[in-house]
Amino acid sequence: MKEKCTLIISSLAYALEMIITIAMLIGTGLLCFRLICSIFHLMDGNPFEAYEHLLSYSMNLIICVELIRMMYYHTSDMVFELLVFALARQVIIDHTSAITSLIGVCAIAVLFATRKFLFTTHVLSADTDDEDGKKSEKENK
Repeated sequence: MKEKCTLIISSLAYALEMIITIAMLIGTGLLCFRLICSIFHLMDGNPFEAYEHLLSYSMNLIICVELIRMMYYHTSDMVFELLVFALARQVIIDHTSAITSLIGVCAIAVLFATRKFLFTTHVLSADTDDEDGKKSEKENK
């Protein structure tokens, strides 16, 4: 009985997760269309402010796409990529102070160091299985 309840709850959680993912995908698609339309008004007014807004909007959409991928694939590589994009957006878009930028760059460096030295081959090989259960070319060598 306990196993059946666990299976039902797991299935419901997965279904809700996929519904949220599909809703995010539709919303991201609509916002991409809005982004394309806003390119035509890039030179209206101050072009530097418009470009900064365009860059910020684009990075937010990229982060949203990475979040959708992370929700679908559930791998540590997807989490890593999402964190890198979020930190890169913080460093590139937000012009707060040199210390904040330095902290952001250090955070990205720590992420890459963590990936290089703390991700074991077992974790990486489990994450590189494709949907058919086949190993990637790197794992077959």
